[in-house]
Amino acid sequence: MHKLKYYENLDNEVRKQNKKMFKNSERTIIPLTSDGPFKAFFSKNPDYLKEFLILETNLNLDPDEVSISTYIDELPIENKISKTFRIDILVYLNDNMIINIESNGKKYSDIMYRNLIYMAKITGTSLLKKGENINNLKNIELLQLNINTNKLDDNFGEDVLKLKGKHINAKKFSIIVKNIAYYKKLYYNKTKLDKAGLWLVFLSAQTYSEAYKILCEIYNDENHIDQIMEEVFKLNHNKKILTRWEAQMLEDLANYTEKENAIKEGHEEGLKKGIREGIKEGIKEGKIKEKNEIARNLLKENLDVNLISKTTGLSIEEINNLK
Repeated sequence: MHKLKYYENLDNEVRKQNKKMFKNSERTIIPLTSDGPFKAFFSKNPDYLKEFLILETNLNLDPDEVSISTYIDELPIENKISKTFRIDILVYLNDNMIINIESNGKKYSDIMYRNLIYMAKITGTSLLKKGENINNLKNIELLQLNINTNKLDDNFGEDVLKLKGKHINAKKFSIIVKNIAYYKKLYYNKTKLDKAGLWLVFLSAQTYSEAYKILCEIYNDENHIDQIMEEVFKLNHNKKILTRWEAQMLEDLANYTEKENAIKEGHEEGLKKGIREGIKEGIKEGKIKEKNEIARNLLKENLDVNLISKTTGLSIEEINNLK
C-alpha cells in the first residue's frame, strides 16, 4: 500500500511539470466531478457506484443485495461541432429504479427547470434506444442525483424535490441535490462527516494527497484505498479524458473572458454616459458655470477630446487650448 508521503511526492512531481491545465492553481489532478473522470471511474467500478448511489440518495438498501446495470450515451454538450462532450448515464438498480446522475458547476436554482426537461428527454430516449417500452416507466421509481459543484452553493448540503399537487403526489419521481461546497466547508472546519459527505468531498479533491487522506476516512480496508487511488492515477494519465477536460477549461475561460470584457465595456460606457448626462444636467441647472474648469478636469482624467466637446459644448480647438 502506498502511504501519504508517496502521494505528496506525486503532487510535487506534477507541480514541477508545470502543466498549463493546472497553472495558477493548487490542483494536481483533474476534477473527479467532471463528466469524463466521473463516468469513467464509476462505469468501470459498478460496486463503488452502487455504494455511492445508495449513500447519496438515502436508499435503505443493502449493496450486496442490489443488482446494478448502466446505460451510457455520449453526445456533444451543445452540438456536433462542439469540442467538449457530456456523457449521460442512467443507472438501473434492481430493474425497478432508474437514477440519472447530473453534475453541474452552476447555481442549481438557475438550471433546475433545464435539468427537469433534460432528465425527461434523456430518460425517454435512452429507454427507447435500450429497447424498452416507454410505458414501463409507470412501474419504475425515477431519481435524479444532481451533484452541484458550484463553490457558492454552500448554505445547505442536501435538498429533495418531488412532484406534489393538491390531489396528486408523484411518489416515484424525485430529484436529490447535493452541494459539494457545503460538505467541503464542514470537512475543513473539522466537522465529522458520514460516508455520503466524505464521498462528495473526495470527488472534489484537488490533489493526490488530499484524495488519499479523505479515502482513509471512508475506508479502513487498504485494498479499497489502493484500488481507488490507482483509478485516480489512471484517469489523470488518460489522454482522451485530459484533452476533453483541457478543452472544457479553455472554453470556460473564453466564455468568462468574453463576459468580463462585456461587463467592463458596459461599465465604461455607462460611466461615460453618466459623466455626459451629469455635466449637462449640472450646466442646465446652473450648478456648473465654468465650462473651461470642467474641461480641464476631464482632460486630467484622460477622456477623449471629442467626448469632452460633446459634454461641455466647447469646440475641440477651445479644449486643446486648455492643455
